[in-house]
Amino acid sequence: MMSSVAGQSLERDALTGLPGRGHVQRYLDEHFQLAHHAGAALTVILADVDHLRALNDEYGRAAGDQVMRSLGDALAQGLRGRDLLGRWAGAQLIVVMPETEGRGAQAVAERLRRKAEGLSHPVAPGHTVSATLSVGWATMSSDPFTSPADLVNAAAQALSAAKAAGRNRTGSWAAVSSGSPR
Repeated sequence: MMSSVAGQSLERDALTGLPGRGHVQRYLDEHFQLAHHAGAALTVILADVDHLRALNDEYGRAAGDQVMRSLGDALAQGLRGRDLLGRWAGAQLIVVMPETEGRGAQAVAERLRRKAEGLSHPVAPGHTVSATLSVGWATMSSDPFTSPADLVNAAAQALSAAKAAGRNRTGSWAAVSSGSPR
């Protein structure tokens, strides 16, 4: 099914070239309503670049910008056509995944984390850096979210738990809300 948002001209984030927050929000709003009415699953994944501020301080903002661009390019590969990867805020990327249950979300979140962990980013001639991601996700199917903002906030809480657990980790809202360590 072609989304009406997907057919609109794509608002791009100037830094990463990924869909910008406004476009992602419209896509999320549309798919939240579809999932809510159909009783279908919808997952939001938030990923945050670990220690980006320290990288900016050590190598300059241009290096941090390059890391964000190359991560965006690499992470977009391997997602389904209906999944939308975009820039959410600062060092955060978001993936909206229609018709995706918890196990599928966990697999994608871990794949994104591992992909980021394995990349080297050129930041100066002859010099590369690595960067890791902390990733959190929430799925609307088993949890009754009442708005897209609630779903994103749940993913943000899972992301915060992943960062608190040591960074370069993944976490789910289901684990956070149940008090489980994973």
